[in-house]
Amino acid sequence: KMKLRNILTTSGLVLLGAGSVSAYQYPYLYVCQSCPAGTYGDGSQESCTPCGKGTYSAGNTGSCTPCAKGTSTNDKTGQASCSLCTGRTYTDKTGQATCASCSNGTKVNTDHTGCDTCPAGTYGNDGTSCKACSGSKEYSSSNSSSCSTCSSGYAINSNHTSCNQCNAGYYGDGANCHQCPAGQYASAGSGSCSSCSGATYSNWSSEECGTRTRTKTTYCNSTGNTSSTANPKQETETSSKSCSNGYECISSKCYAPCEANSHRSGTSCVCNDGYERVDRERRRSGIITIVSELHGCYPKCGEYAHRSSSSSACICDAGYKMVNGKCEEITCTMTYEIESCGYSWASGNSNGHCWSRGRTKTRETVTKKYGEKFEIHFKSSKYSYCYCDYNYDTSSGYCDGCRYLNELSNNGFTRSTLKNYWGGSHRTEDNYYEYTCTGE
Repeated sequence: KMKLRNILTTSGLVLLGAGSVSAYQYPYLYVCQSCPAGTYGDGSQESCTPCGKGTYSAGNTGSCTPCAKGTSTNDKTGQASCSLCTGRTYTDKTGQATCASCSNGTKVNTDHTGCDTCPAGTYGNDGTSCKACSGSKEYSSSNSSSCSTCSSGYAINSNHTSCNQCNAGYYGDGANCHQCPAGQYASAGSGSCSSCSGATYSNWSSEECGTRTRTKTTYCNSTGNTSSTANPKQETETSSKSCSNGYECISSKCYAPCEANSHRSGTSCVCNDGYERVDRERRRSGIITIVSELHGCYPKCGEYAHRSSSSSACICDAGYKMVNGKCEEITCTMTYEIESCGYSWASGNSNGHCWSRGRTKTRETVTKKYGEKFEIHFKSSKYSYCYCDYNYDTSSGYCDGCRYLNELSNNGFTRSTLKNYWGGSHRTEDNYYEYTCTGE
């Protein structure tokens, strides 16, 4: 019995009842059967025992095998094999019933037997990978689940593992440190620059009017100390300056407003169409006192006219006169009569009188232009008698007789006497009148 019993207790087998064999006939007779996969038997049991969690069996075994690292039974019993951990899960020991999850800031290794810490400059948020902090201001320390951002006054380092404080004279925007521009300063760790308070100014430019400029130089050192003239900044300031007394500003200079009947052309005033400029001063003789001034734009004088030397009035040129506002050429007209009387010599007359032999009248009209002249020659004023001239005492008893001038009309001629004398051996009066066309 013992021998049989011992044989029947072989590992991996279980005892079965005799079945149709009579127990009475064979009280210790048993039949052994193999345990299936996921179970085990030690030969003393009447049934197979399922493998516990974290173990497995392929069957026909007296014990279960623990799951290897990186596998588990998914919290189940009676497993014929272990399942690989997937995703972010792992097992770092054998015989694990379930796979654990890698925490944020780590990633599962390739065989799912453990978690690797994400290095500085990266982050992990799914347990499967570490991602680089790629933003211009992003950084992280090791085992980080997310990236942080460098604040103002700092700059990210080259491998995105930390933020570096910006030095004095620089400002940080989280990505880089920037040097303060000229005329500004910043203390260490500043996110912006401030303007220096030290400043000097140049003189305003010499423009009479309009926009004038000056140079402002702002300075201080990197911390704002104005005792230092380091990092100076020069900039141009502008200011507007107006002309006074109604003057106009043209090309930075003040010009008097244009007078009546004129307009601006560039920097000069020019007369309007139909007008001309008159600039004249009259001074007292021998001294500099200005008696009168004539400046401005006056209507142009018409044809054959010119401006008076003492006023703004237009006067006609020599030989012309003003007629209805226009200068017309001067012409003179004169009508005159010469009354003549013929005389004869009366012999025996102790006074030698010439006696009248009748009178005649001759009328003439003369027209001349300005400046032209003509003469009239006659012998005496109007006498009741006259003496015969020398060389006229002829045997015929006749002499020249008397001539008398009678001006009937004189329009513009001026008269002057050329001769008026006694001539020959006889008393006589020769008159020569010269007439000049003056228009007066």
